[in-house]
Amino acid sequence: MIFDKQDMRRTLVTKPGRASQRPRRAPQASGSSIQRTVGNQGVVQLIDRTAKRASRIQRRWDAATSECAGQPTDKWIERVVVQQESPQSTSIHWSDGTTEYGQCSSGKGHCCVDPAHPDGVACTAVGSKRDGSNCTPITSRNGYRVRNRDLDHNGVLWWTEFVPSRGIALHEYRPVDGTPLSHGCVRLNHDFAVKTFCGVRQNQTWVQVQGFARPMCNHANLQSAWLGDFAMGGRNLSDHDGDTDMQSSIREARRMINAAFGRTLTRQEIGGLTASDIPRCTGTAPRPESD
Repeated sequence: MIFDKQDMRRTLVTKPGRASQRPRRAPQASGSSIQRTVGNQGVVQLIDRTAKRASRIQRRWDAATSECAGQPTDKWIERVVVQQESPQSTSIHWSDGTTEYGQCSSGKGHCCVDPAHPDGVACTAVGSKRDGSNCTPITSRNGYRVRNRDLDHNGVLWWTEFVPSRGIALHEYRPVDGTPLSHGCVRLNHDFAVKTFCGVRQNQTWVQVQGFARPMCNHANLQSAWLGDFAMGGRNLSDHDGDTDMQSSIREARRMINAAFGRTLTRQEIGGLTASDIPRCTGTAPRPESD
């Protein structure tokens, strides 16, 4: 993700007693004041970007004693492996030698892959590590250690963070469909997000990200994600005076879009973009061979 430098301040944000609270669900589309203001896609974009900014200023490890009741206590997750080649999946490797698998959706990058050229990739291994790339960082060797976990990370639940400098985490979110959709994090379905969150150990569990993200231009959920970015970036800042979260989200959306297009677009240009305008990926990498 790309962040406003003013949002990278080191102010500690705490909420007394949160570790003992049962996590609440992220705001739903129907009936919320956010929904009435920005619409369905706006809710997703605002929650996502608010959580990303918070990770820059908030460090915690929630005990989650009651929330993790019923999860395994006689073993722990030594390694999490994110496989980005579609269909994307995440595997958790337990200390007793067992492995479990779940569907995921990783970062979508700044472009989409033309189905006629399926070898395209959103990011190279090097490019995926750049802040603001919207890509989940491809790892080498052991990968990244899990550093933080937060039950409710500003509306994003079961936040298991492994790249704090970029606000990259495994967490519950939707949609999750086995294709790249996020702004860099790894989305998980509820049950798998809970199991991952409760099973990891701070500074001991490793996260490895393998393969390349190949977001396909004709995929409806990907198009919807980009249209949400366009809608957010096309909003008028002056319409949200006093709402710092919304204004920061608008600015971040614009920076991401400008980076994707390689130039500075006007607000009117951004507001007029459609799914057919999503930039096409030019980088390529061989697809894995089938067994």
